[in-house]
Amino acid sequence: MLRYAAISLASLALLAAVPAAAQEAGEDALDAIRKCRDIAEDAARLACYDGATGSFIAASDSGEIELVDRQRADRTRKDLFGFSGARLPFFTDGEEIKEIESTITRVRRIGRDGWQITIEDGDAVWQITNPPMRFNPPRVGDKVVIERGALTSYFIKVRTQIGVKGKRVQ
Repeated sequence: MLRYAAISLASLALLAAVPAAAQEAGEDALDAIRKCRDIAEDAARLACYDGATGSFIAASDSGEIELVDRQRADRTRKDLFGFSGARLPFFTDGEEIKEIESTITRVRRIGRDGWQITIEDGDAVWQITNPPMRFNPPRVGDKVVIERGALTSYFIKVRTQIGVKGKRVQ
């Protein structure tokens, strides 16, 4: 339990939103707890920890802050794979994901030769709009590998076929 608490406090640095009381004082919740370590007198240090952790727990209970362990952050990073946009600072700590492997759960034809596939990981929806003539249509249950390409492009490999350009739409 104590080890979990230490891991959780360390991961607070990932997603620390400043609670109202700490914001007025100009410090975040983690800094308030850290400052307690420097107090030499036992009773004063305990009182500091009680106050800082009480504020921390209240902020957590109210949703102002949320603890995220490394596993959950990695899972969220994987679920967000394919979305372009601002880089979230609490998800840049881990290793960059260059590809994901998954299974197709839904397939829908788009237009004459396009496809929209949904994969298991995060129910992500990907679209293939210009497949080559020799492209074999995707089917539910097919394995798929999605690789990051240059800039904002992605390549979708269905079964063992060559990768085709695609984008995440949902």
